Amino acid sequence: MEAGIIGVVTLIVVIAVGALVTYQILGSLEPSSPEENQVLQNLRSKGSTAFNLMGVLVIVLVAVLIIGAVIGAFRGGQPPVPQ
Repeated sequence: MEAGIIGVVTLIVVIAVGALVTYQILGSLEPSSPEENQVLQNLRSKGSTAFNLMGVLVIVLVAVLIIGAVIGAFRGGQPPVPQ
């Protein structure tokens, strides 16, 4: 269980650092043509969508850990018996 919590915290930190680096780099680029401006706008839009979906990934991972803990509690902490 502790490994799962560490994994969730690590995932959150990686997503935050990735968003920070991505938007710092995109913010420092200066477009010199309308085409480049369009590309940068597309990157910002797609990056925003990707980082929002990664937030959902964290929620799903936490839900999996909670469900696993509940199922483990009902089994008394014992692994399933092979048939």
